[in-house]
Amino acid sequence: MALKLGLYWIPGDIRRAVDLVRLADDAGFPIFGVCDSPILYEDAYPVITACLAATTSIEIGPNMTNPVTRHWSIHAATLRAHDHLAPGRAMLGIAAGDGAVHSLGLRPADDTTFEDAVQQIRKAAPGCGRIHIAAGGPRRARLAGRLADAALLGCGLDVTALRALGDALDLGCLEEHMGGRRVERWAMAHLNIVESERDLEAARAATLPLAVAYARHAFSTSFASKNVPPEFQQPFRERLAAYRFTSHAVPGGDNPNARLLADRPDLEDYAMTRFTIVGTADQCRARIARVADEANLDGLWLSIVVPDPEILVQRAAEAFHDLLNPEAR
Repeated sequence: MALKLGLYWIPGDIRRAVDLVRLADDAGFPIFGVCDSPILYEDAYPVITACLAATTSIEIGPNMTNPVTRHWSIHAATLRAHDHLAPGRAMLGIAAGDGAVHSLGLRPADDTTFEDAVQQIRKAAPGCGRIHIAAGGPRRARLAGRLADAALLGCGLDVTALRALGDALDLGCLEEHMGGRRVERWAMAHLNIVESERDLEAARAATLPLAVAYARHAFSTSFASKNVPPEFQQPFRERLAAYRFTSHAVPGGDNPNARLLADRPDLEDYAMTRFTIVGTADQCRARIARVADEANLDGLWLSIVVPDPEILVQRAAEAFHDLLNPEAR
């Protein structure tokens, strides 16, 4: 089965989101995610509704929302409405809570609260859309194996870590379903495709704060099972403690989070390599193919959070044409 490529974006402008998802739909991308951080950006659910109404084929939903800032009943009712509006194209990506939660001074959901919320959503919206669960560690991966249709293995593109989380995912699936089904394995990275290598430096600078944001998320609770070099762990912990959620996931060198690792270029390079795919079309294709094959991935979420996302969607459509249109191979 061909690797699925999903795009996701932060909803800074509902009209722009509609334009972007139309571009993605026309290009053949199978799924589009809208980030949920209402204190910083426009509300995800009205954006998703507008995007579903403006498209014909692409699956659309939050990537990711949480059960802290919204009650599970809101997620269930919205999923039912979206499935009614666009049958077969609604999806729900849900996590314990990260930027949307921390920016309000709240705490992510614990495992019991999270599991109960997903089970209640399943009961209240039966058959209404696929559920993607974010799994940053083995415990959450096992939970995703029991409850999800797909799991976002939130450890970047480190193949060793992806395999470890995939094994935990399969174990949870086996515990719940006795091997009767397989939960899809998805990874995530921030994408920036350049026309030539002379543009790489500027693209890296624009993408660096996103790499730092992903590093903070991936390493915020524990380094267990994440295959981070021991000598990097304490320096990462110290520097990422100063992360500013008021500038969460904003691209560009003006973001103060882009400077958190400035005194350690080796940490910057590690974060960029692990959490981003930046390069020419050929370089990006080769990187994706290698990681997907070695980590046995079913899908890859690609962030288009860059200053010019329309250009990036067009470049991605050209670069990944064979994956998006397998019949044209």
